[in-house]
Amino acid sequence: MQLCMSRMLAANGCTVSPWRRVYILNHSARHQPLISIAIPSEPSSKPYFGSHLALSLFPNICCSPACKMTTEAILPARYQIRKLTTNELDWAKSIITHSNLYNSPIWSILYPDTPPGKVASQAYQMFKTLDYHHLHGINSGHSYGVFDTEYVFKHPSSAATGGKLHWDFTNTSATGSELREQMDFPLVHVALGYDAFYPMDHSKLDEFISFLPELGILFNTAEEQDPRDKNSEDKKPNAPGEVIIRSGTATRDGYEGLGLAKATAHWYMKEKAKEGFRLIQIDSAARAVDTIWGHPPEPFTAVVTNSFETLELEIEEEKEDQDGNKVKIKRKPFVPADLYCARTVVTLRD
Repeated sequence: MQLCMSRMLAANGCTVSPWRRVYILNHSARHQPLISIAIPSEPSSKPYFGSHLALSLFPNICCSPACKMTTEAILPARYQIRKLTTNELDWAKSIITHSNLYNSPIWSILYPDTPPGKVASQAYQMFKTLDYHHLHGINSGHSYGVFDTEYVFKHPSSAATGGKLHWDFTNTSATGSELREQMDFPLVHVALGYDAFYPMDHSKLDEFISFLPELGILFNTAEEQDPRDKNSEDKKPNAPGEVIIRSGTATRDGYEGLGLAKATAHWYMKEKAKEGFRLIQIDSAARAVDTIWGHPPEPFTAVVTNSFETLELEIEEEKEDQDGNKVKIKRKPFVPADLYCARTVVTLRD
């Protein structure tokens, strides 16, 4: 392949050396190698188009380890990005909760809506466990929301205060659509994040993790599989303003498909680059999030440091048998949810 590519490029007056190998990944096959090519590794006065040719031949691919996309997504005019404050805490919590329990490809499978009212009860419980998690991001100054400037309020009391969450936490029979209708505020997308120099106190997440233990498994697996040195500046920065950890993202039900997540992600990258940050790390359990962050706008680059399939993930736990003896057992905690989970790191500057 390299020889043929070399001859073809040379015939068109393009530089053919030095070369570096690039593995092209097939996203439809979940990042399985499709083909590898070699492209020039150094700038040249002569034109070269190795990666561009690959992209034209295989439009649904990315080049590993550095994936790029050249088109920056722009937020539609009616939407505005603003830094989240504690005034929007309940709004953000309700969006994250509703999105996870009713629209997520993991939780909606692991926690189906049977019997009636089960998920509504879980929604209220999850909502109440999110205070520390969300406040850490909001107080850091690195969490943002997308607001619909043309939002029409459903209730006069909501309009009077600029928005209001009308959930009745005693109504355990509420359906997902009813909970959605009671979210009467202009916030439509949440992008949580914080400076890695000021990490979360994970002991304060115990209540949240106990509610969704699989989330703890996702985080622990991502950490254990991350091949980077745990004491490196990428993992443990020596000063603030170096690394951002994205800690949550969700689009409100009814606003999907408008490009809000992609446009916000691209804006977030540019904003943090302006502030001098070097890296953004994000863990995803949704293909859409993985695709967005794996293809940042130029000049940023992205690499998937580690990934796993939920159906294939097996963990070992210690439990007591019938005789009271502690035994180790293995289980697959996410069956039947079939997802590709990835940790992506976006480089904003060297």
